[in-house]
Amino acid sequence: MAAPTFIAAHWYNRPQTLGQCADQLRAFLQALRQHNEQLYGSWFEQAGSKARALAKPLPQEYAAILKSFGTKANEGSYPATSFSVSLWNGARKNEEGIVLRVSLGSCEQKLYPNVCLLELYQNTACRAFYANPDNVQAIKQLFLRFWQPEKLILD
Repeated sequence: MAAPTFIAAHWYNRPQTLGQCADQLRAFLQALRQHNEQLYGSWFEQAGSKARALAKPLPQEYAAILKSFGTKANEGSYPATSFSVSLWNGARKNEEGIVLRVSLGSCEQKLYPNVCLLELYQNTACRAFYANPDNVQAIKQLFLRFWQPEKLILD
């Protein structure tokens, strides 16, 4: 089994408030960090350039994560479609980059608007870590436990 280059979870109709989405993402980021501190220990909000993104570190605290969704909605609000955020691991080299994209809180019933996508690209450290099938199984279980998706893709 080759190391995955991305992991995607998709699910339907799970309305959540902005506060619930932020809390769920905070818990997921902490679980990723526990899974592998080297790969998932630091996150930055994505921006138009690496320099601008590096100026936007994301502390793994509820208030910072709430703000990262970039909406003016209050914590008790439900989204019109979903609440979304894109994060990056801050890698200096493109080949070491990892991106996490989430869209949460949607009540859509026909498409897959709720998604958690972890893009590992060709990250050398990821390839080495996920060469071990136990580590692949562990990240798969982490995604299943946190998102309870209808569809999970590892490729």
